[in-house]
Amino acid sequence: MFLKEGVRPEDVTPANWPSMMEDPGLAPLDTTDVNTSGGWGAANVVSTLDDLLTFFTAMNAGRLLPPDQHRRMWTTVSTEGGHWLANSRYGLGLYELTLANGLTLRGGTGQSFGTATFVMGTADGTRTLAIHTNNDWATFPAFDSIIEAEFGAKGLELKI
Repeated sequence: MFLKEGVRPEDVTPANWPSMMEDPGLAPLDTTDVNTSGGWGAANVVSTLDDLLTFFTAMNAGRLLPPDQHRRMWTTVSTEGGHWLANSRYGLGLYELTLANGLTLRGGTGQSFGTATFVMGTADGTRTLAIHTNNDWATFPAFDSIIEAEFGAKGLELKI
């Protein structure tokens, strides 16, 4: 469900939320026509968080690709010196992030105008989280707080 046009999220309360939401009988919004390829190589992917969790859990744990391709996918290079995330290494479309407590997570992010998705998990695929917001770079502090709550340390320091 979505908020009605003009409704501010901070005005929604437990008592008034039904009147603030769009009609649940509205037809679903078809996003398959939306071209997102201009936003950081988003590849026009339209997905659900459940599907992203399934994909990244399998990708991280090595259940998606043959062993040699999996190894090459995760042969990463440092992002030091660039304008990206501190403590990160980039592979073939995916990246690793080392948290302050030394734990290394694997995953991917995607941003476009007004939207950001973040998926990270352990290399063995036992713990994976997916987050989506209707914002962009300003969401990284929120993502970092969620990472800290789940994995015990922060790690999303932006280098701009």
